[in-house]
Amino acid sequence: MEIAIQCGKFGPKDLRLLNRCRLWLNVVTLADVSNAAGTHVEDKFHFAERIERDEIGCRNGQQVHQFKPNKKAWKVWVRLLNKLHQESAKWPALLTKGALGLV
Repeated sequence: MEIAIQCGKFGPKDLRLLNRCRLWLNVVTLADVSNAAGTHVEDKFHFAERIERDEIGCRNGQQVHQFKPNKKAWKVWVRLLNKLHQESAKWPALLTKGALGLV
């Protein structure tokens, strides 16, 4: 949640919605949502509202029991992904730190 907090574009309510999406997707680091090269968010995470959890490749044995978030939460999630896309030039530094700041 570090990036979402630092950018200042998400209030407490939005952060709760983001966290629900993050937990449902089992996302901990930026690497969890990025492509293999670490340059972009994988498309499936932009459309996560429409796919089932088992299609995402969540880590076995480490899934959090989180109900699938509602449409409002997914809209906030896409706002975060768009923000990440805008700042993709900074990704190498974020990836080496190992954090999307989503924890």
